[in-house]
Parts: sequence; structure tokens; C-alpha cells
Amino acid sequence: MKRKVVSCLLAMVMMIATVMPVSAEEVTLPEATEIELGEDGSASIDVGGIVQEPEIDVTVTAAKQIVLNPYKLAVTVDEEEVTASIIGVDTVITNNGATALYVDVTLTGTVDDESTATFLTADPATKAVTTKGVYMWGEFSAAYATDGEVSFTDNYDSKVDILVGTKPVTKTNAANIANAGDENANNVAFRLVGVANGNASEVWTDTDTVTVQVVFNFTPTTTGMVVTE
Repeated sequence: MKRKVVSCLLAMVMMIATVMPVSAEEVTLPEATEIELGEDGSASIDVGGIVQEPEIDVTVTAAKQIVLNPYKLAVTVDEEEVTASIIGVDTVITNNGATALYVDVTLTGTVDDESTATFLTADPATKAVTTKGVYMWGEFSAAYATDGEVSFTDNYDSKVDILVGTKPVTKTNAANIANAGDENANNVAFRLVGVANGNASEVWTDTDTVTVQVVFNFTPTTTGMVVTE
């Protein structure tokens, strides 16, 4: 990917994907053995039960960098000029397993020690904010279309989106991914989006960087199983 960045600021993104539970081991059942009869001629057998957990197989494809663009300068992404305030590449999560999955996500923001910027809790345009700040949230796509395109909402929704701040914020069951047998629906996209305040009284510099740690956790749902050979 070629990017032409002029006086833009970089925000590093750490993507961490974890799986819970993490394994589904091969099970070997014991061989049948002869049961001795009791004195009264009866046969008593204690049969123990174990649970075979579904294997979770997930692929996470992510770009570990976004661009803070408070002055909405032209940034070239995939040969197209973009002037959004925060520019990044979507993270794509693909479920390769036989069970549908819930996705939990935790976001934690950090501001560089040399920066005077902060994470904001509201759009700076509505509050007439004059300090350097980043109003950023994470959101999942509504669904994958049959042509592979994704759709996002452009506005923050506290019911479904996750606002980024310096304290960890977790959204449980933030997305639901179908099993591998359901083409396209077994994918979901995630992105960081928002506003870097371009009306700050101080000029943004290359020290005004932020880092967002993104942690995904995956758990199987109670539905959406498919039989695999």
C-alpha cells in the first residue's frame, strides 16, 4: 500500500487476538473390558462423561497503523485520496471453524508522554473544544455483503460502539460471526474511526501520537454448529 502523508500524525494500533476456550483435543475412548458380576449376579458400571469442546479457528487480518489527520490533508490510500480526520485499514476477522462465535473487544488508549493531546468523550465540534484531542471509537461492520463489501455507520452509537479512552473499555458480544459453512457471514470487519480536533489552539506535531490496544476474545455461541467430516 502506498501512502502519501504530508504533516499528518501517526497513531499506532496494537492488535491482540485471544481465544477462549483455546483448544479441542482429540479424544481416545478406552477399550471395552469384561465386567465382573457381583455376588448377586448383577453388573454395575460407572460410565464417566467428558465434554468435547468445539475447536475455535479464527484468522485476524489487521493493519497496525492509522493516521490522525486533524487538518484533513490529502492522504493517498490504495491510489485514492482520502481526507478523513482518522484514516485506517479495516481489521477483518474470519471464522474458519464449525461453530458460530461471539466477539468481545477491549480498547485501551495511550497518549505519548510528549504530547498535550487527550482522548475526548464527545465530538469536539459540538463542544467548541480548543485543545488537542482525539474523539475515537471502535465499531464492527453491520455485515458482509455477497460481493465482499462491508458497511459501517458514520456516527458514534453508545449502544454498539466502543469509545476509546485511557482506561480499558470492554464490549461483550460486540459481534456475532457465523460458522465457516456460511460464506461471507463468517467474516466481520472492525475499524477505529472518529475525529482529531483540527480547531485546537496549538498546532499538532509529530509527537502527538496515540496508541490503541485492541484485544479480541472469541467464545462459541450455543447455535450455529455445522457437521464437518
